[in-house]
Amino acid sequence: MKSLVFKKDGLHRLSASYIPERLPSREEHQLEIFNTVIGFLEGRLPLKAIVLNGPSGSGKTVTVKKASEQVLKYCSQRGIRLEHRHLNTRFAYSDFTLAQMIALSLMPNIPGRGYSSRELLFTVFDYLEKSGRSYLLVLDDFDSFLSGVRSRFFTDLVKISEEYEDRVKVILILIGIE
Repeated sequence: MKSLVFKKDGLHRLSASYIPERLPSREEHQLEIFNTVIGFLEGRLPLKAIVLNGPSGSGKTVTVKKASEQVLKYCSQRGIRLEHRHLNTRFAYSDFTLAQMIALSLMPNIPGRGYSSRELLFTVFDYLEKSGRSYLLVLDDFDSFLSGVRSRFFTDLVKISEEYEDRVKVILILIGIE
């Protein structure tokens, strides 16, 4: 039976993970994110983090996802080894659970217990150093995480990244509403 509501193969466009080919009115933002990340990876720009704020539904997440796709394609074509993760921090209720989410997304076999959040972060950086990879980490809804906990996570992450600065490049993109 032919659907009167959806075009052929159109239902997948309602998925939260769907990313359209073009993002009208977002190309400039997408290009700015792309150029900033690539500039950092190629050593032309100093960078600790990119922060995107705006009202819910304004296109922050899809813009970052589209820019990340372009970054990954660019890196693949040039032999730049890059790990990419997009994590929603709404489900992290402590520094430990956020560090655990990050570590498990890269190293699924790491024990989920027995480490502090700092130890997990050091383990992540050790993994990246040994694998020779840079890391594009997108933390969505990071303001939800910060409003729910008294956190040292970002301070720890920046300090650890400074210790590995010459050996591991980490690009942090934070997406929030406030």
